Amino acid sequence: MNKDFESIEKRLKKYKGTNPGISIMVIKDGNVEFKKELGLSNLELKVPINEKTAYNIASISKQFTAMAIMII
Repeated sequence: MNKDFESIEKRLKKYKGTNPGISIMVIKDGNVEFKKELGLSNLELKVPINEKTAYNIASISKQFTAMAIMII
């Protein structure tokens, strides 16, 4: 395990098992450096998260898009 991602691994432990899930990917210079899917996408049906899980993020991404535009 890359030392840079040890703290991410520690924080992700709470998403294992029957908790709502999370997906995380770190890309550097076009290469996937770290990728992990944990937890459930549907708690009622106990469906685990996988790399094809679609998230309903609503309007949450607007603030990040706006900041990216301001930085450029």
